[in-house]
Amino acid sequence: YDLGQLRSARRIEQGFVDENWIVNTDLGRFFLKRRNPRRRQSPDLVSAQHDLIRWLQRAGFPAPVLVPTAEGETFLALNEELYELEEFVQGQLYDHSRPAHLKAAARTLGLFHTLVRGFEPRALSSQQDLYHPTKTDSILDRLLEAWQFDHSAREAHVVRRIRKLVASLTVRFASHGKLPRQVIHGDYHAGNLLFDDDRIVAVVDYDKANWQPPVAEVAEALIYFSSPRADRLRYLVYTGFLQEEPCARFLKHYASAATLDEAEVGALIDKIKYSYKLRSFCFNVEI
Repeated sequence: YDLGQLRSARRIEQGFVDENWIVNTDLGRFFLKRRNPRRRQSPDLVSAQHDLIRWLQRAGFPAPVLVPTAEGETFLALNEELYELEEFVQGQLYDHSRPAHLKAAARTLGLFHTLVRGFEPRALSSQQDLYHPTKTDSILDRLLEAWQFDHSAREAHVVRRIRKLVASLTVRFASHGKLPRQVIHGDYHAGNLLFDDDRIVAVVDYDKANWQPPVAEVAEALIYFSSPRADRLRYLVYTGFLQEEPCARFLKHYASAATLDEAEVGALIDKIKYSYKLRSFCFNVEI
């Protein structure tokens, strides 16, 4: 990268997957990401995600500005690892006590879903379904094999309940028919939003952008933004049901920028039920 003289570099502790740094040079401040090599993301996938960022920028969406390498690439492949560099964005974090932040988060998600229609790169559109309940069944099989449970009565009861839930929801999801699909952000939560007062100045982290029903992302966002807040969420376990008032406000402001058809609304309800029940079974949360 042609960044001039390095002055300082500081690792950011937030985040659980990639390694992130703030880098200062005599040409400015930058955000450096080293993608986790264990995820084995292909250069084609990363390139498609960067094409998405540039598509959004051209439409006026607050996506980060990628800094090209000296050869003009949007990422650097070095020793079988992938790095990317962005212009640093100064902003504040999401404040759950500010209604204007929820409004901005909801409307910006709706705007994202509207702006990406027509963007269909092969590397993203070929991704497998991430949100169907049958996927939980296969994940559960792998977990049981890895953990080598001794199959106590309590563990066996939890496994039976999860499998029963998966079977029920598989039938319910099938009743909605083939849901519309498009590119989604894939990781839309407060930690990836930066604010200037009540205005979102950046939506960051497109590492999980992929081809899915957008209603699945709306459901995940509702669960995150409309649940009672604990001091610290562990394993994305929430402390209660969706709160009606922020849930209604989120949907209202999302709908000001995007729409859902009747089948998607039904799937939205089932997706929320699925997430809450599964989390309560696995982590013994009473809701």
